Amino acid sequence: MLISCAGDVPFHEATAVIPPDPALYELQIALVVGDDALRSAIRMLLTVSGALVTEYRTAKTYLESAQTLRRCLVIDCQLPDMPRRWLRDQIVHLGRATPIVVVTAYPEEFEPVRITHENIRVIHKPFEGSHFIQSVRDAIRAAAGDHGPQGDQQNLHTPTS
Repeated sequence: MLISCAGDVPFHEATAVIPPDPALYELQIALVVGDDALRSAIRMLLTVSGALVTEYRTAKTYLESAQTLRRCLVIDCQLPDMPRRWLRDQIVHLGRATPIVVVTAYPEEFEPVRITHENIRVIHKPFEGSHFIQSVRDAIRAAAGDHGPQGDQQNLHTPTS
């Protein structure tokens, strides 16, 4: 199941491909994505996996929220109210305790941050749903200090043809 900015994923397709995940069960995730279709698809993947998702359309609404401290942050780097460079700097300031998954069409811009922060995973759009969920798991494990086997050592996804 390939997730991109265009279109939505049918619920039955998501549930058939992504089973509930004990690592994500009732995990509070802040989802900050401006594109409605992409946000909906990611929300469905996370919800089907058992996570509790709070959605934000802009960085401003997320930052103004009283509940910005979530267990995990999933954020699109193409938010209309946040330049990528500023986002990259803010992610560094969050430190190593928060698992972060950055969804981007520009993975090279986040590579230096990913290398120095084990809790950050960078996903290149479009991406496979199963790869996304594995990246969330890896970010959670890394932030918790568990450096067990990871699904993808580079955590960058090259689109499939």
